[in-house]
Amino acid sequence: MTTPPLADTTAPTTPSGVAASALTSSSLTLSWSPATDNVGVTGYRVYRNGTLAASPSATSASITGLSAATTYSFTVSAVDAAGNASALSAPLSATTAASSDTTAPTTPTGLAASALTATSLTLSWSPATDNVGVTGYRVYRNGTLAASPSGTSASITGLLASVLYSFTVSAVDAAGNASASSAPLSVTTLPLLPPPPYDPQVQWQTGMETGDLSQWSEKVNTGNADSAAVTIASAGIPARMSTLFNSPSAWVMKQSVIRPSGVLEASGTRMARYPEINALAKAGTTFYYSWWDFFPTALSYDASGWYNHWQIESNDASNTGTPVWALGFNRSGNTMWLGWGPTASVPVQGPHVGESGDRTYTSPIAVPVGQWVFFEVMITPRGDFTGALKVWMNGQVLFDLSSIKTQFPYVGQSLLTWITNNNYGTGLTPTPFVHYVDDVSVSLGRMPCGMRILPINSRNARPGRAFVPWPSSSLFVKISQSSSNRTDGRRHCEPATDAPWDSDQFGPDSGYRQPRPAHLFLARCTGQCELL
Repeated sequence: MTTPPLADTTAPTTPSGVAASALTSSSLTLSWSPATDNVGVTGYRVYRNGTLAASPSATSASITGLSAATTYSFTVSAVDAAGNASALSAPLSATTAASSDTTAPTTPTGLAASALTATSLTLSWSPATDNVGVTGYRVYRNGTLAASPSGTSASITGLLASVLYSFTVSAVDAAGNASASSAPLSVTTLPLLPPPPYDPQVQWQTGMETGDLSQWSEKVNTGNADSAAVTIASAGIPARMSTLFNSPSAWVMKQSVIRPSGVLEASGTRMARYPEINALAKAGTTFYYSWWDFFPTALSYDASGWYNHWQIESNDASNTGTPVWALGFNRSGNTMWLGWGPTASVPVQGPHVGESGDRTYTSPIAVPVGQWVFFEVMITPRGDFTGALKVWMNGQVLFDLSSIKTQFPYVGQSLLTWITNNNYGTGLTPTPFVHYVDDVSVSLGRMPCGMRILPINSRNARPGRAFVPWPSSSLFVKISQSSSNRTDGRRHCEPATDAPWDSDQFGPDSGYRQPRPAHLFLARCTGQCELL
């Protein structure tokens, strides 16, 4: 009988004498004395700043891709055939030479976008040149580094639907010299479309088109703040097509924090709607609250400040009301928080089982400024731990909470729960701070976030009309229909007189794509118009 050999568990000795030579601005050569092992050393592992950089079989290694005038720490370990590794050598610090190359690459040109979707796009550009060689590029989105490709294209993901972005590209060389940024490219992502058919079962809605705030239940102002109906024209903000009424919006609600209150209660204005929300809350029926919001500027506040623009309020058994959930902005960055118990006076236990006290949830997605933004909130109203909240912005989920409390328990309160649109906070920069609200609705289903096609008799291809509302400047419309009054078989769509372009821009081609330069496209078709 043959006895199997014992496993090798003995590690090699530690390498010594690590030294650097042939230093340049981007490379060096390391060498060391050989290690020994009871069986035999099979190779070495070289670490740069603790990260594996090379695995040579001999006692030297060429290290490349370094930055000029930079200090690095190197260690070496020996390994044998059994996988045993020695202890690391004493660290060696080595500093690369300063680069003699001070010439930056040329500026990239021809920046263009393709493969555009609601959340992504691909950028490409013409290659830059350099006296030594271009090693890569830096792609910036709204001034922030978004990608560092080695080639002349980059896929950009994680974007928001119907949002305008600005992109620039810079070229870099091995010495770290960076070119000037390219000319900026502005691109608006495509919208997210609601799936047809659509029946929102609207319970209440207002677009302020009566020229006042009479459709709201109550206005509550504290400090120096107010809500008022104003015209879009007088506010000097972008026009938009109402998704509730299929007509251009003329009036919106302006909510203003004019100046600090000067007292303990912050300046704020809150507009509430009671009947429908109260009835749905008492019945425990899931509903949706949606609105359009326009923030002219970014918002920040000091260390003692805070801000919210939407909240759920509820009365306890003694009919004392308090904010239960609030939606607001973080201190900087225009990102958002969703808070349970923003005034620390919510139901004692919650929002989840086993929790108590305040809870704050944050989203990393910034709220766009200078354009209309669509917010939706799904509420499952519960006074126990079976409720839910889900918040979307431009169709993208910001918060999604389940098994939570969303109100006080219903024990006969005449007014149980209500919702307010706010402009409410302290320590705000800038002050005055304003935002604008339009097309507010309470519904039993999600409201359309943008384009809506309303064909008439489209199933049998009789004349119809298509409305395409959306506050964007780069939508595409696809005309795909067969005209019954043409003999040449070409496809045709005749725009109405108030369309923002001439009829010859549509052309006779099938599937013609035409960028829409205005906020409204209205076409009277001999068949059915559809959207890309």
